[in-house]
Amino acid sequence: PYYQYSPVGADWTFSSGSGISRNEIQWAFTPVDPPEGNQNAFLQGATSIEQAVSGLEIGAIYSVRWAHMNRTGGASLGVNDLTVELIDPAASVLTVFSDDYVDETDWQYVTSAPFIATSEEYTLRFRTTNPVGGDDSTLIDDVSLDVASPMATNTSEFSAAFAAGPLIEAPA
Repeated sequence: PYYQYSPVGADWTFSSGSGISRNEIQWAFTPVDPPEGNQNAFLQGATSIEQAVSGLEIGAIYSVRWAHMNRTGGASLGVNDLTVELIDPAASVLTVFSDDYVDETDWQYVTSAPFIATSEEYTLRFRTTNPVGGDDSTLIDDVSLDVASPMATNTSEFSAAFAAGPLIEAPA
């Protein structure tokens, strides 16, 4: 199939209601190709996707960058929300982005609020709560963690390593 809920074998962990879709299908009801490759993550209803990130430099300033859009078309489809969070090893949650109404009908790049790394590793989570109910979905693609202000000169390795891997690659 050209979409898969909760795929295994991907670098990301998908909760129930989230998964991968390819641009060749009408699941997204959009003729707009994802900005990176031919697949994107979808968060349908209240769900989340997350990935462990490591190699951050404590004290450096980072931001998260991604593209998102609303799943368009269909009589019952509405808009969903989106929250982007970083969870440190002590389970403290830092919200770096929140939008109650993701209504873009084309891919839009977004950059989170900057944050100062207090840990070398985090879990990066994209979460939706589907506040109005119904068949509402947010699509995500081309995620990167960017160094806004390094503390030392060698911080590009982490950013390049994280950005080099595609957000989503469906298992064969």
